[in-house]
Amino acid sequence: MKAAPCSLPFLTLFLLLSPSSAHADLSKGLQAAREQRWEEAYKEFKGPAAAGNSNAQVNLGNLYFKGLGVAQSDNRAFDWFEKAALQGNVLGESKLAILYFYGLSVPADHRKAAEWFLKAADQGDAGAARILADLYSHGDGVEKSPEEAYLWASVAAELGHPGSEALRNELASTLPPTDLNRALTRLNQWREEQDRRVQDAAPRALEGPQEPLAPDLKSTIKHSSQTSTKASPRAKTKTHPATTPKKGSSHRKRTKKG
Repeated sequence: MKAAPCSLPFLTLFLLLSPSSAHADLSKGLQAAREQRWEEAYKEFKGPAAAGNSNAQVNLGNLYFKGLGVAQSDNRAFDWFEKAALQGNVLGESKLAILYFYGLSVPADHRKAAEWFLKAADQGDAGAARILADLYSHGDGVEKSPEEAYLWASVAAELGHPGSEALRNELASTLPPTDLNRALTRLNQWREEQDRRVQDAAPRALEGPQEPLAPDLKSTIKHSSQTSTKASPRAKTKTHPATTPKKGSSHRKRTKKG
């Protein structure tokens, strides 16, 4: 299903010069999505997304991924999620990580997925934090590390992710006191960073709608929180030591579809 044609160059220029109009389109798109008027939602998101609005980009990616109001395309979904993720949009980061993890549009790359899950989790994405805990527990895409697994299971538990508290307690019982104390210190650093994020975000509350499209990509994919080797999505590298990913190419190669 194709959306009605529109002149993107002129629309993009107009939206760049008139942010309030971009927010108006995003609001209309969100309302249309709530009412499942997908074609209209697609048309409303397209302009702000092209103008660089990361929330519109995530929502447009959702529509392409699910084929709502537009022809289904993993490739288009990847492109929009990537654009949002590169702007630091936490939803874009977690969704991009999922596509890398399952090899949707690109070859499966758990190392690359772990990098994006880390960025999302560091920003407070509970699902991504839980995924990181599982990845570190099994050494999947990263070097196995019970300490890292405990850290991110603790983050996920604090953010209310189901089952993460039990995993955190299980991991705590296996950690040497020195490793446990180091992980707790880093957990406190993460908390402090989240407090700073909340304070920094407060002045932006009036900038326009920030909520994502209601039907979430993650609800359509069965991922690792339902198995022993996979998890569910959200972090950032700034306050924590970088991950030690396994060796492997991070070069993105688009999966060809015949």
